[in-house]
Order: sequence, then C-alpha cells, then structure tokens
Amino acid sequence: MASIMDIGLLEYFTPVFVFALVWIITLAILEKTKLFGDNQAIHWVISFCMAVLVVVIPGLTDVIKIMTPWFIVLFIFMTLLVLIFLFMGVKGDTVAGVFGQNQFVIWIVILVALGIFGFAMMQ
Repeated sequence: MASIMDIGLLEYFTPVFVFALVWIITLAILEKTKLFGDNQAIHWVISFCMAVLVVVIPGLTDVIKIMTPWFIVLFIFMTLLVLIFLFMGVKGDTVAGVFGQNQFVIWIVILVALGIFGFAMMQ
C-alpha cells in the first residue's frame, strides 16, 4: 500500500528534481559572473539547454543523484563550522575573512568537491 512516507514514489520525479537543480545553479552562476553580458534572456536559454542536456543523458542524472546529498552534507558542515566560531565569540568579519580570503581554506573546499565528484563518477 502506498503511503505519504514512501520514498520510492520520489524516484519517478528524479528527472524533474535534477532538471530544476541544474537549471537554478547554472542560471545563478551565469547571473553572478555575467559571462555572456547583462542579457538575462541569454542566461535563461543557456541554463535551460544545460538542464535539458543533463536530463537527456542518463549517466549525468545518476552522477547528480549521487553528488547532491554529499554536497548538502558539505554545506551543512561548513555552516555548522561557521556557527561554532560565531558562538565562541569570533567576530563575523574575521570568520568571513578566513573562509573567503584564505587560499588554504578555499583549496580544501575545492579538493573536497573534486573528491565528491570523483566518488560519484566511480559509482
């Protein structure tokens, strides 16, 4: 019997979730970097095409299904780490400077992200 808590029902909506995730992230990156200028229509079209391509290629959908929970765990860990420093009394500007300006921290996050990507590619 199907219930509301049956997670198996969400498997049918995986392509929709992957499409939305890729579309939103690609659009945000294009809007932030202004890679193709200030024309928002071009950003929307490019992000839509990228999302369609990711959904059409079945291997990419599987990779994103594996990577997404790990990136969420990384985001939660980084948020809790910042909160720990703030609760200890460190100023917000100091924490922002360490996490935003320190090259060592940036490279550690990049290496962890590449490790997550490598793990997803091996599955």
